[in-house]
Amino acid sequence: MVSYTSRELESYVDGMRSAWEHIKKINPDHIIAPVIGSLPFIDVLAIAARDFDQKIVDIRRVTRVMAGGRRMSFAVTMLIGDKKGSVGLGTGKAGDTALAINKAVRSAKKGMFKINTTKDFSIPFEVSAKVKSARIMLRP
Repeated sequence: MVSYTSRELESYVDGMRSAWEHIKKINPDHIIAPVIGSLPFIDVLAIAARDFDQKIVDIRRVTRVMAGGRRMSFAVTMLIGDKKGSVGLGTGKAGDTALAINKAVRSAKKGMFKINTTKDFSIPFEVSAKVKSARIMLRP
């Protein structure tokens, strides 16, 4: 399995965007989307280009005790959404908070799901849940 850094992926997506702009200028009526892996080219660009609102839920400093001393790293939990019903939750862990946040955003984008909403972007029915001592009720 090949792994890429976030900078490599960002430059790859930027190159794909510029290539897509050139393709659209050539003949927009006869475009056939090439396939990258199992995702069509257009879907990769749509996911990368969407603007998401980000909310950091939790940042933790994690310490491992090794033979040479303590190793510090940061774990981030993040929620992202597009204010149109798509929401994602992701976690990331790295030696720096910025890298952990980038990993959490990528993880959240991979695990996005759609929430059914009404015309005014409210939930359609009441939902309640109980976890340990907490009770949560969401009303439309």
